[in-house]
Amino acid sequence: MAERAPGVKLLYVLRNPLDRILSHYWHCIDLGIYDEHIDSVLARDGTFLERSSYHYQLSRYLEYFPLSRIHVLLLEDLKRDPAPVLGEVCDFLEVETAPSTSWGPMERYNRSVSRTTGAEARMKLSLGAYESLMERLQSDVARLEQLLGRSLDLWDLSPERWCRATSAVGSP
Repeated sequence: MAERAPGVKLLYVLRNPLDRILSHYWHCIDLGIYDEHIDSVLARDGTFLERSSYHYQLSRYLEYFPLSRIHVLLLEDLKRDPAPVLGEVCDFLEVETAPSTSWGPMERYNRSVSRTTGAEARMKLSLGAYESLMERLQSDVARLEQLLGRSLDLWDLSPERWCRATSAVGSP
């Protein structure tokens, strides 16, 4: 990319890394790639973590492009209030900003069928799987915060959200 389009401007859209992992998991379930609990999948497939290690991924682009040519935006900001985020994107791309009235509420598309069929129990991690994942994700998130110059506290990475209730008391 750097050779063929050295002046390119890149948009890098991020979301809560655990949301991304869960979405990836459900996509694999829908495709029939996996049919077991998320804990088992995460234990043997490192791509889930690698694809959510945003600082790691972004640093690879920074080897070829200055940060001034990469606009990082958060899906959570876009969903919460799209007008200013899209305005920033237009400014970054140096294109005319569309009137904010044309940016209505964000609608959900492409919802996985498997997530609507009562598979709720497979959506939560055991405490051990969560701790293993967070041990590797926390430093990446911290480096990303430093690079972006902003807190990523809007990403709820708490065990209360991501772990099975029984795992908090020591069950797998």
